[in-house]
Amino acid sequence: MLKRHITLAFLGVLDEDQIKALSAIVRGFQHPPVTIRLDTISRFPDDQSKIITALPAPSDKLNSLHSQLQRLFELNGIELKGFPKLSPPYRPHISLTRIKSLDDDLPITIDRPIDMLISSIVLYESQLTDTGSCYIPMEKTELLNK
Repeated sequence: MLKRHITLAFLGVLDEDQIKALSAIVRGFQHPPVTIRLDTISRFPDDQSKIITALPAPSDKLNSLHSQLQRLFELNGIELKGFPKLSPPYRPHISLTRIKSLDDDLPITIDRPIDMLISSIVLYESQLTDTGSCYIPMEKTELLNK
């Protein structure tokens, strides 16, 4: 089964102390699982991008998950690259592929939206290779109903 992830925060290049702090945050993070509805395929982050993503419908629960995690990062002195501090819009997306040409018409609506359960938080290291990004899990916690 192909696994995909939804980006909650892009952290950029981190030093060893920041990675240790992030790992501790992820290990202790508590939030109920969140179900999102994927309803659009589009370029990301803009119309000229060659990155094709699945975009979820707006979700207060997903925004809450993102905001809570972001607050913990900020309290621990970890800056999030490319994301505004505690203010909308958070731009969740699931990267699907990279394309070579911009000729295809996007965005397109998914005929039958796909519901997806977010049941864990994973801290990934991203390594860019000749064939695309490789995501290496560094820390993981399960989201549990309280």
